[in-house]
Amino acid sequence: PFCSSNVDLIMSHSSVLRRSAPCVRTALRAAHSASSSEFDSTPMLPSVRILLSENPSIDWKSLVGKGSGPKGRLLKGDVLHAIANGGVGVSAAVQEAKAAPVASAAVRAHASAMKLAHAPMGATATNAVVHVYSRSGEHRSFVDQPVSQITAGHAQDSMAGKETKPHSYISVQVPLSGVDNVRKLAKDVIGAQVSELDVVVAALSRAAANKPEILAAWGGEEGLLMPDLKNGVSVGVSMSSSMGPVAPVLDRANAMGVAGISSALQGFRTNVDDVAEQSRGCHIGVQDLATAGVHAGYGVVQPGNIITVSVGAPTSNVIVGEAGSPTVSRSLTLGVAFDNRCVSEDEASLFASSVASSCSDATNML
Repeated sequence: PFCSSNVDLIMSHSSVLRRSAPCVRTALRAAHSASSSEFDSTPMLPSVRILLSENPSIDWKSLVGKGSGPKGRLLKGDVLHAIANGGVGVSAAVQEAKAAPVASAAVRAHASAMKLAHAPMGATATNAVVHVYSRSGEHRSFVDQPVSQITAGHAQDSMAGKETKPHSYISVQVPLSGVDNVRKLAKDVIGAQVSELDVVVAALSRAAANKPEILAAWGGEEGLLMPDLKNGVSVGVSMSSSMGPVAPVLDRANAMGVAGISSALQGFRTNVDDVAEQSRGCHIGVQDLATAGVHAGYGVVQPGNIITVSVGAPTSNVIVGEAGSPTVSRSLTLGVAFDNRCVSEDEASLFASSVASSCSDATNML
C-alpha cells in the first residue's frame, strides 16, 4: 500500500541518485574523452575513420593492425565486412588466409597467373581456387585455368599494341536495311547463308582498298609507311577456339564477294582449332562483339595490324516511318580504333562513313 513511509523512501533514493548522477556523468565523459582521444590519434585512412565513426558498435580496436592492407593496415573493405557481419573483428579474407595456407597459396598462384602476359610463350598457371573479397565485403571465387600459348601471345600483343601506339577511336551507326536485302538476295539467288559480319567485312576491305591512306603504318624515324596493296587488303577476324582467341586472315578480302567471305569464315569456324597458325598480322583486325551480345565497343590495334574494327550486335529501335507511322529500324555500331600518328580523325570519319554507305547498298558486293 502507498503510504508516507514509501514516499519518504522514494524521495531518499531520488536524492541519492541526483547526488550521484554528476559523478556518473563525469566518469562517462572521461571514458568517452579518453576513447575519442585514442581513436583520433590512431593512424587510419579517412574512409576507415568515417565508417567507424558512423558505426560505434564496431570494436575498432579489434580491427586495428589486423586489416588486409600492407602490414595489417585496416582498409575500408575490412570495416564494411565487419559491419556486414555484425561487428565481427578481423576481415574474413585475412582470417581465411591465416587459417588456410592453401588459400594463401591460391592467391600466390593467381598473382603468378596475372604475370603471364609478360611471361615466356607456353607458360601456364596451376588450377587453383582464388578467393576475392569486394569492397562491400562480398565473397567471390573463381578458378584459374591453364593459359595456352595462344592466349599468352594474344595478351602480349594486346599489351604491346596499347603501350606503343597512341589510340584514337570513332564509331558509326550502320543501318541494316540494305544488309538485310543482300542477305535475302544471297539466299534466294545463290543459296548462301550470309551474316551481317560477312557484309561488314566485305565493306571494310573495299573501303580500305579505295582509301589506302587509312592503312598507313608508323615507321618511326621513317615516318608514315604507305601500304603495299598489290596483294589486296587482308582482314583478320577474331574467333574463339579451344586454345584461346585466334584471328584467321582472309587474304585479298576486297576481291572476294560476300558469299566467298561467308564461305571462308564458315570454314574457319568449323576448323578453328586447325587454323590457329593462320593468325598473323593483317591490314584490318575485326572483332565480332555480337558473339558476346555486346552492342558497342573498341579493340586494341595489335602489332602487325593497322586498324581494328569492332562490330557490335544489331539493335532494333522503333522510329517514325515515311508515312508518319511507327516502324522498326535495325542497325549496328562499328567501333574503329586507329593509330592517330598515321590516321587523322577526319580520315577515319570518311572511312567509317564509306563503310556505312557500302553496307546500305551492298548489292554490288555479292
